Amino acid sequence: DKESRAAEFYSHFTSENLHEIYSDGRRMLTFKYERKFSDDIIRWVRNEVNFITDVDSGHLCIMLSAKDINSIKQEEQRLLEGAQLDSMTKLLNHETSMERINKILYVENDKQHALFMLDIDNFKSLNDTLGHQAGDKFLIDFANELKNRFRETDIVGRIGGDEFFALMKNIFDRGQIERRAMDILEIIEKTAQQFPEVKLGGSIGISLYPKDGTNLDVLYTKADEALYESKRNGKNQYKFAE
Repeated sequence: DKESRAAEFYSHFTSENLHEIYSDGRRMLTFKYERKFSDDIIRWVRNEVNFITDVDSGHLCIMLSAKDINSIKQEEQRLLEGAQLDSMTKLLNHETSMERINKILYVENDKQHALFMLDIDNFKSLNDTLGHQAGDKFLIDFANELKNRFRETDIVGRIGGDEFFALMKNIFDRGQIERRAMDILEIIEKTAQQFPEVKLGGSIGISLYPKDGTNLDVLYTKADEALYESKRNGKNQYKFAE
């Protein structure tokens, strides 16, 4: 990792810099970073740098140690993902989605963004007719397709049940938003083809930042109202907030 503190330390690995560190009162340094080994495998490593004085000569020395902490970091990542992701669909969970969307609205407040709220029409009929295992499979397959239709910089999350939402960042024109809404309806239809016994569709509500609101609570409410307007108008469609 060329941007790590370890890279900075070792790129200035001279006696002068080491004496300067020692003079500042530091006697031990630790670094955690990713390192590529000779077999091209990348692993997490922990380095420890200890300043010691040779008892015979009085010279200042350093002792370096390296420890493989890859399994520890993988477990940390697993726990972190578990706290941020919806356990079934592996999309961002509701809380994490809200946090990240709020951050985008704060940092990128000079851009236009679109908030999509959507749920699956007649989803309860799928569970009642074919069982919850079929319902879970639909949600997992749909979530995978939904995430692939958005950019990595966008936010895609699950609210709960058959409800999802997404923030599409940095929008230049309404046509982009409408094409994405049509994409979502298309993947709902495509995913539903494996369950022909039930007629499934999707309803979508869309609010725009900053036109419809300058904070997430207002945008959420406006998109939710537009979602239910879609349902009242016959379902399987999208509506923009009034």
